[in-house]
Amino acid sequence: MIIYSWSYKIAPTIDNAEELDENDYIEIKPGKYTGLHWNDGSIFLDEEPFGMLIQSIMKQYPSFEYSSNNDIDHKTWRKIITEFNRILLILKNKPNIQQINSHIGFGFDDSQTQFAKNLNQNISDMIQLIQSLINWIEKTLENNEFISILGVPTQMFDED
Repeated sequence: MIIYSWSYKIAPTIDNAEELDENDYIEIKPGKYTGLHWNDGSIFLDEEPFGMLIQSIMKQYPSFEYSSNNDIDHKTWRKIITEFNRILLILKNKPNIQQINSHIGFGFDDSQTQFAKNLNQNISDMIQLIQSLINWIEKTLENNEFISILGVPTQMFDED
């Protein structure tokens, strides 16, 4: 399991769900949703960086639902990858924050302000995140007809 977190910087990879903090994570899982969350082979993105990817996903998969489970087929993922590559080109040209907002968008009210505070580093981190995500998707599509985006579960951890 790979975790991408965001404090306006990509956090180190975490490979144990017990190490997750109390943030909400979006799970991206090989194959169709099976009724389970926290699957081996999944990657997890903190809501903040995922919010910057939603527009690209929804452009190619308009029925995307943030708090639901979305089984997305191979053909649609190829189109989403094209969108992600378009975003990479924009980011690599060192846009200002208004250009980023018009092409990418921010998922939360204060995201744009926080991102702008360390703009160049955050652009670099976002490029790294998107490229890593593209690489993971392409590799995963070699053996899977679907990749699912599992929305934020209503209860992240079992209470004992």
